[in-house]
Amino acid sequence: MKIIAMSDLHGYLPAVEGQYDLMIIAGDVVPLEIQTNTYLSQMWLLQEFQEWSNNIDCERVVLVPGNHDFVFVNNDIKQIGDKINVLINSSFSFQGKHIFGCPYTTMNSWAFHCEPYKTYKKMIPKRVDILVLHQPPLYGGLGMVEYGNGDIKELGSEKLTERIAEIQPQLVLCGHIHTGNHNEVRMNITRMFNVSLLDEQYRVRYEPKVIYL
Repeated sequence: MKIIAMSDLHGYLPAVEGQYDLMIIAGDVVPLEIQTNTYLSQMWLLQEFQEWSNNIDCERVVLVPGNHDFVFVNNDIKQIGDKINVLINSSFSFQGKHIFGCPYTTMNSWAFHCEPYKTYKKMIPKRVDILVLHQPPLYGGLGMVEYGNGDIKELGSEKLTERIAEIQPQLVLCGHIHTGNHNEVRMNITRMFNVSLLDEQYRVRYEPKVIYL
């Protein structure tokens, strides 16, 4: 399976060349300037985002929202058009692979907030081949943030790390922390990638990640 993966677009829709089986987006797709406006966000998803997705040469698109994607919180959006599946603590099977999407992070006052004391164990099932998260696990620098003053802080979730170690999916995709480690990180049989496209100042910094599974 050939996958093209990305996250933290914040309205940026990159040119994607090549042919893929699956495109996966790990959160924060809606433009910053309209993220709290439900109507404008819906129109953008149905128009610009859907047209862009339809023009990419892939069979299916899996979208897991992020903490900036308020439009998905109170609206039962499970699919956009015929090609895009939206996963909010739900699963989708594709070419024999079980894909599970979890949009929750521990950021207060944002979309899909999860209290730190709550466990991801109740959210994420045991049988998962591809786990799509917005928040990164506390592992391998995937959640390492670089601030403008040079300070570095680890913002990954230890609870996510524990759950990944328990269920051992083949692939984990995340974002949220834009400047986290973008190299492949391994935990036993699990391959993990931070696939954010922008930096912490919302400037384009990275390319979409091509992954073979």
